[in-house]
Amino acid sequence: MHLDGVHLGIRVGSYVGPDELTAALRRQGERPAPSEITDYNCRMLEGTVKKPKGRKGRRKLNTFQRDMLIRGAYRRYQTATSKEATLVKSGLPFDLIA
Repeated sequence: MHLDGVHLGIRVGSYVGPDELTAALRRQGERPAPSEITDYNCRMLEGTVKKPKGRKGRRKLNTFQRDMLIRGAYRRYQTATSKEATLVKSGLPFDLIA
């Protein structure tokens, strides 16, 4: 992860592991690290930053993906119900739906 990504993660309160932090600081070179990263690093060395316990949270679908899934399911529902309505009008049994 890049140092800006580490900085953003610290700002939002995410846990940044020591490996990620070390790699980002090494890639930084001569540019000084922001004070928030220095404070986080000090807290990690003191032992006050704890790794979160339990499972990671499930990734949520973004609205575009959700809308695509809903649209496809609705179209399948519409075609299925229109086939049933056609079969009811024609008098054919429902088990002939393919």
